[in-house]
Amino acid sequence: MKLIQCYIENFGTLSNFKYDFQSGINIIKEKNGFGKTTLANFIKAMFYGLETKKNTKTLIDRKKYEPWQGGNFGGSVEFEINNKKYKLERFFKKKEADDVFKLYNLETNLESDDYTSNIGEEIFGINKEAFERSIFISGQNMQTNMNDSINAKLGNILEGENDINSSEKAIKILDDAIKYYKKTGNRGAINEKIIEKTRLEHKFEEYKADEKILQELKDANKAISEQINERVDTQRELQSTISMISKEEVKRSKIQQYNLLSSNCNQSKQNLEAFKNKINDNSDLYKQIEENKNQIELLNNKNINLNKKISIKNKQKYISIVILALLIIMSVVLKILKLNTVFLVITLIMCIIPVFIFILIINNLKKIKEEILLNNNKIEKNTSIVATLIEIDKKQTNEQKIELDRLTREYNKNLNDIKSFEEENDMESLLSEEHNKSNSLKDFNKKELEEKLEKINKEINLLNDEKNYKKNKIESIESDIDIFEVENDIEVVSNEIEEMTKKLKIIEDTKKNLELAKESFSSHYLGKMENSFMKNIEAINGEKIDLNIDINLDVQISKYGGYKKIDFLSTGYKDLIYICMRMSLVEALFEGEKPFIVLDDPFVNLDEEKMEKAIELLKNIGKNYQIIYFVCHNSRNID
Repeated sequence: MKLIQCYIENFGTLSNFKYDFQSGINIIKEKNGFGKTTLANFIKAMFYGLETKKNTKTLIDRKKYEPWQGGNFGGSVEFEINNKKYKLERFFKKKEADDVFKLYNLETNLESDDYTSNIGEEIFGINKEAFERSIFISGQNMQTNMNDSINAKLGNILEGENDINSSEKAIKILDDAIKYYKKTGNRGAINEKIIEKTRLEHKFEEYKADEKILQELKDANKAISEQINERVDTQRELQSTISMISKEEVKRSKIQQYNLLSSNCNQSKQNLEAFKNKINDNSDLYKQIEENKNQIELLNNKNINLNKKISIKNKQKYISIVILALLIIMSVVLKILKLNTVFLVITLIMCIIPVFIFILIINNLKKIKEEILLNNNKIEKNTSIVATLIEIDKKQTNEQKIELDRLTREYNKNLNDIKSFEEENDMESLLSEEHNKSNSLKDFNKKELEEKLEKINKEINLLNDEKNYKKNKIESIESDIDIFEVENDIEVVSNEIEEMTKKLKIIEDTKKNLELAKESFSSHYLGKMENSFMKNIEAINGEKIDLNIDINLDVQISKYGGYKKIDFLSTGYKDLIYICMRMSLVEALFEGEKPFIVLDDPFVNLDEEKMEKAIELLKNIGKNYQIIYFVCHNSRNID
């Protein structure tokens, strides 16, 4: 088989990239960052697709190679196999189920159904993991390990990866079954059953001891029941006596209440009658009012008389003024006429008389007005006193009415209370019983009886708690005790242990035989691979190395008389061994149609001398295989 051409529409950093492959060795030498590893993984993805399951540790290829610049994600590869040419197209989506796969026959340019989307496994006969461990050689993962797919291919058996009969999975299933029955540290299903049997045997012995304890508990509970019954009888007697005393106290309380109501009613009646007798007619108050009114009237009469005097005095005042005016006029006339001087003097002297009279009148008027003013003040004072006395009379009358109403209501209320109490209670009977009551309960102290009852109640509660505790324990023991069931369980578990032990022996024998068969199955191709591996090692190393390869393709090197793992060797030396192992594995895997081999800069750790030998080995392999060799440095270039 060989690749003819590939075209990448978009894959990682590569876009619209085309490459034509030649037979033999195809050297793709580019600088770091060009996309050599991307191209190598594109070839792998064309045949095996891209995984979609999540990986929390590493970035999955579907996400890693999603086009940076967008666009269709994928491309095509043209290849030749069994003298037929095909064109394989794959375009990737978000989910694997949505991917597009097409295969064309280049001779007819029609779609071909010679292979399905699982074309990688169908052509190479190995799964993707085996492809990466064999013909896809990357400097990032040089180690080769055996898996079922490689093992089946080497054995020329077409065994699917998910086939339950695959040796590794079958051995793992057997290991899991062995671990189920027998784990380290005395664990596992068999030991659990042994522990269960031991537990059941202990329980059987415990049940025998519990039967004796159960009878003791039943006897103790019977004695507690008798004690409870004795105390219950005492409790009933005390409750009956206390009840009778309580009834007598209720009756006595009602009689006392009735007597109190009667006393309150009599008292309210006396209060009402006393108040009615206390009410007077306010005669003294009315006498004072009348006296003040008479005084007011007297003063008003005086003022009337005085006002009359004022009127007379005013007239006299005006007359004196008129007389004075006439005398003055007369004096003026006499003077003008120049009559007798004596007459003039007499006239002037007579003018003094009306003036004197006028002054006397004015003084009298002043005194009369002062008296009137004094009388008015007295009238006002007496009027105020009359108003006050009338207000006092009204207030006293109102207060007396209110108090009379209150005392009347209080008396009526007490009468109603007595009537209601008599309707609710048969007082005649109560009073008769009180009169004829027996003195049979007079020697009992209710408080002492109640204290005794409380003590009895506590004792009964404690005894009931103890009885219930023992009862629950009896029920628990009785529900747990089933000797016949435990004996049967012990027999069942014993049979299960015997059956599990037989199954474990069969599984262990099966695993041992399967491992022997696997070793026998693998040994027929191991010798051929070992010879090829030794030749490749000698070709690159320049001398033979004493190595050992087991059926898991693990390599050990002879040192100091024994075989050691190659982990302690330098990285370059280990890569040398891994490269030779890969080439030997490819030769063993593909005896018929030769596959192409992808080499993604696998010689990065080889020194100059071993690099020259590795290139020579690669050239020899290139005679029989198409090699896609990716390299970034001239020191590792084949040309």
